Amino acid sequence: MRPSCRSSLVSFLALLLVACGGGSSSGRDSREGRGGGSALTRAPFPDREATSQLAARHASEDMFGGDTALVPFPWVVADVPTSPTPIPHRREGVAGDLLAASVEPFENLVANDALRCVAGALARATLESGGKAPESAYRRYALAECGAPSGGVATQWYTFSVTDGAPSSSQGETGGASFREVIGERMPGAIGVGYASEGSTGVALLAMVEPALRLDEVRPVADAQGRVQVRGEVLSPEVTWVGAAINQGALATADCQIADTVPLPRFWLTCPMGATDAEARISLRVLDGGDFLARELVSLTARKTASAEALRE
Repeated sequence: MRPSCRSSLVSFLALLLVACGGGSSSGRDSREGRGGGSALTRAPFPDREATSQLAARHASEDMFGGDTALVPFPWVVADVPTSPTPIPHRREGVAGDLLAASVEPFENLVANDALRCVAGALARATLESGGKAPESAYRRYALAECGAPSGGVATQWYTFSVTDGAPSSSQGETGGASFREVIGERMPGAIGVGYASEGSTGVALLAMVEPALRLDEVRPVADAQGRVQVRGEVLSPEVTWVGAAINQGALATADCQIADTVPLPRFWLTCPMGATDAEARISLRVLDGGDFLARELVSLTARKTASAEALRE
């Protein structure tokens, strides 16, 4: 005779009570060990009032040994753009030759200066790591330094033997064909090509993205009052909100103020840097029509001075 659903449920609840400590049991908790001892103390789950009090507390300096200063990033990205204006397809050097070969069949493809910066930084990092992909922390840092979108940037690279710092003509043609194939599959809106070599090894790297915004300046510097201005345009007619936050020290953040007089999709944000911060990260987020959660479009590195190297001297 099959047991009824009711009897099965009763049996299940009885087992659940035993597993959770309910009812009586002659055995000790297995975590007591062979020496026995008292049963484990069960801490009650905090009620709503206690939970609200915990949520209202801020991280304290004591949690971090009193050191809350923001440590500067340990890297420096070379040859960063001062503005996000598109660069010509043809540039000098190996990267320029590869770029020209890559975009030749695509009439509307834009060579973006921010992506050129990203591609160059990641090519150098890939070379220094022996052909391995750069760590995610450095990749995110390079995106912020170069003013490129935080998400959606795809990369493709290859390594080859070089003579006097340059690949042979056949290897260059192979690299250009490889990049063209990837571009044809993804059909990005903008690309950048980077190249790095050392000894007999070279790395060529292609960075691709569908542009989501246009920034007036990709390396924002604070004014005398410590305020950073971030201006630009979201390349989506569906955008309904633009906002940003800036970190202050190691533990705090502050919201950036948006100028109400600038209509979307243009935006003008003012972000307050911490008094003791030499550099800070600004995260710009947007809401599109129908979205419930904001998504990050770009993460920028703001500075008190225009020189990144000056912070590390």
